[in-house]
Amino acid sequence: MEPFPGEPKSGPSAIADLASEFEFADRLYRFWLRRYRGELERSGLPSRVSEVAILLTTQACRLYRSSIEECRRGEELGASVLARSLYETLIALKFVLKRNVRIIIAPSAPGADTYVARPPSRNNRAIGKASLTREHRACLYVLHAQLESERLRRKRRAAAGANRAGLLKPSRSDAAAHKERAAIEEFVGREWCYVLKHKPHTYSGLSFEAIARLVDSNRKLSQWYAASFHIQSGVAHTASGQGHAKIKSSEGLELALQSAADEIRGTIQIAAAMLLACIATAHNELEGAPAFGKALAGMVADYRRIFEAYG
Repeated sequence: MEPFPGEPKSGPSAIADLASEFEFADRLYRFWLRRYRGELERSGLPSRVSEVAILLTTQACRLYRSSIEECRRGEELGASVLARSLYETLIALKFVLKRNVRIIIAPSAPGADTYVARPPSRNNRAIGKASLTREHRACLYVLHAQLESERLRRKRRAAAGANRAGLLKPSRSDAAAHKERAAIEEFVGREWCYVLKHKPHTYSGLSFEAIARLVDSNRKLSQWYAASFHIQSGVAHTASGQGHAKIKSSEGLELALQSAADEIRGTIQIAAAMLLACIATAHNELEGAPAFGKALAGMVADYRRIFEAYG
């Protein structure tokens, strides 16, 4: 697109200072394309789990690529929104692939025929059916996606009004799809079906913050949630208008048409960390090949060498 008035036509000046960061970002992307997907496809997972894992890792890679391309254009603000989505994708991947996830489904009140999901706690221990297999979690994710699609279609039809509802027709009826949907609902069980159809409308029945804590073994991702996720949420919800200007005491505001080098570096670092975590999640949880683990360790070492000096 045409540059902003006053924007350098040669591209962001900060890019020249970030050659090592972009070189690593490109190399990590190639690593995923050439080695990681094949490793996941050979994992021997149940077909439903494998399909969801491949879809989520593909989504992660596309978000990562888009984030890096935005950084290359000097658009760190847009890139950080994509990095936020990449973090959410990582949490979903951990939810599906983690060896052991326990979530309690209980009546919302004594004797009630309605249900809620709760994370395990000292006063609320997970036993028996509270332990969810990977296949069960993959089905929860698929069912949630279908329910969300239906819920959003209902909202759009309501917004369009009765006279225009015909413009938003539901998807074509498919006997095979209906049969598969019924099989998924039977597999996850009546209680889980109820939970997924009601607030908070998530694949785990828990808030995003709660599921992030539950699947995070080393607490690093939870720390990142507390420190950075809400900041990026502010960018996503347009609460960061001041980031587009610099205040000059004598001349008022000067528009910031491109992001500064340290801002771009920080978002590349976050995006790379999230993609590395996606790759490591699959490798560690599925006990991948030692040779792949050695190559992944080399990528992690390069990441630390390039980024950790900046904090």
